[in-house]
Amino acid sequence: MKLTAAERFSRSEIAELLARYEGLHILPSIGTTTSIVGTIAFRAEGRATPLIEDSYEVRIEVPENVPERMALVWETAGRIPATFHRLDNRALCLGSRVRLRLQMAGSSSVLRFVERCLIPYLYGYSHYERTGVMPFGELHHGELGSLQDLAGLLQVELADAAPYCVLASMQRRRANKQPCPCHSGRRLGRCHNRKVNTLRQRVGRVFLRREMLVIAAAIREARVQKAATPPARTLDWRDVLRDITSRPALPTWAMPIGQSQSVLSPTP
Repeated sequence: MKLTAAERFSRSEIAELLARYEGLHILPSIGTTTSIVGTIAFRAEGRATPLIEDSYEVRIEVPENVPERMALVWETAGRIPATFHRLDNRALCLGSRVRLRLQMAGSSSVLRFVERCLIPYLYGYSHYERTGVMPFGELHHGELGSLQDLAGLLQVELADAAPYCVLASMQRRRANKQPCPCHSGRRLGRCHNRKVNTLRQRVGRVFLRREMLVIAAAIREARVQKAATPPARTLDWRDVLRDITSRPALPTWAMPIGQSQSVLSPTP
């Protein structure tokens, strides 16, 4: 059932966000995207990282269908360099799609997005600015980073992640009949099925399938550009396995690693 504008506003907890972070306000907008701008001030610390108080000027664009489409954030005062963990549209790269999905946990709350996704990024930059060290580690930039984050969730090496992810994107009964990627000679259902089932439950089978196709297509495009050869017309799961399990030709830039590894306690 389609929600009314009032229902979407209530579920998004924008009023709660504005009450907690008084430096933010809504801009008049046309259409279904909500624009929030202003100063976001925070005070946060992690388990093994220091207390930091800081503030940033930001613009947050909130689409109608959060969290299926994630909100985007730009830092507007020029404090964060354009070369520091940005998307192609210059929005802040807050983490991999999988990690942001896990942080949101199906919620459409913009307040949750700010405190679980945005503030850890800003805290990370403040820490980096002061110490030269990223407090939560880093992932490779782009789709290689997405695969690297999935490997971390699976607790396997990067080169071993793709086969497990492909199995997690299948229906459970079908996946359990496939050979286990660990090369034990046993089928998955008699081997590392818990590893695959846990990832499927946490991330979602359909989401994983889309994610693997996006990763494979990006890796293929990078290879095509490097080799200056025309791309194949179709992409199937054999292509996914072949493209991803070998060493991908992607840039070695970085983006923030999963912020759920940090335990931040933000307060305005």
